[in-house]
Amino acid sequence: MSTDLTAPTGESLAYWNDTRRPFVNLVFVLPWIIVYECGLWATGTGGEVARNGADAWLRTALATWGVSSALSLPLFVLGGLLVWHLVSDHPSRVSGDTLAGMFAESLLFAFVLILLGQTADMALHSAFVLDVTSPPVASLGWELRLISFVGAGIYEEFVFRLCLLPVSYFALRVLLLPHQSAVIGAILVTSVVFGLAHYFPVDPETGSRGLLVAACQQVWSRPELWFGFKFRTIAGVFFAALFYWRGFGITVGCHALYDVVVGVILMNRL
Repeated sequence: MSTDLTAPTGESLAYWNDTRRPFVNLVFVLPWIIVYECGLWATGTGGEVARNGADAWLRTALATWGVSSALSLPLFVLGGLLVWHLVSDHPSRVSGDTLAGMFAESLLFAFVLILLGQTADMALHSAFVLDVTSPPVASLGWELRLISFVGAGIYEEFVFRLCLLPVSYFALRVLLLPHQSAVIGAILVTSVVFGLAHYFPVDPETGSRGLLVAACQQVWSRPELWFGFKFRTIAGVFFAALFYWRGFGITVGCHALYDVVVGVILMNRL
C-alpha cells in the first residue's frame, strides 16, 4: 500500500522520507527485538507466559512450516524488512539524528494515545487503565509486563499493520474499490480484527487461542468488555494511520511505549 503522500518540504523532507524506509525501520526496530527476545531468554521458562499473542501465532505458523528455532521469528521479521529494502532499492544510510527523532515521535504519539484513552475513560466513566492488560499479563511482575508490552509493539504491528493492512488493501482493490475507499476499508477491517484479537479465549490447559468467531462471541456476551474493545479498535485506527503516514518503526515504538507507560508505570501507581 503506497505511503507516498504530501510530505513536508525543506530541511524536514529528508527526515520524513528516511523514517519510512525499510532499512532505517530495520535498524530502529532491532533494539526493541533484542530487548524482548533477550528478556524472555533471561527469564527462562517463567517468561513464556509473557509472550505476546501475536508472537505465539507467528511462531505456531512457522512451526507448521518446520521452523521452530527460538530465533526464527525475529530473523523472519528482520529478514522481511531486509528483503523489502533490497527490492525497493533505497539507500542504506542511517543517521543517528533520524533514529533519535523516530524515538521522540514514538514517545509523542504514545502520549497522544494516552490522552485519548484517558479522555474516553473520563467521558464514559470506565476503568480503562485496569482494562489495558489481559488478566494473565496483568498478574505478572513489572519486569515481565514490560517485556510482554515491548513484544506487543513489535509483533502486533508486524501482523496487523505491516502484513494484514496491505493484504486487506489489495483485496479491496481487487474488488474494484477506489484507492481512498480501499485505504479506509482496510484500516477499519484490520482495526476491528486488532480489537477482537485481544479477546481470543485461551485454553488454560494447552494455551491455545480460540478463533475470531469465539472472540466476537465473548465480547458480545460480556458488556464489561465493550469499552476495552471499542478503545482497542480506535487504537488500531490510530496505529494504522500512523503506519500509513509515518512508517513501521515509529508505529512499533509508539505501540510499545504506550503499553509500557499504561501497563507498567500507570498500573504501578494504582
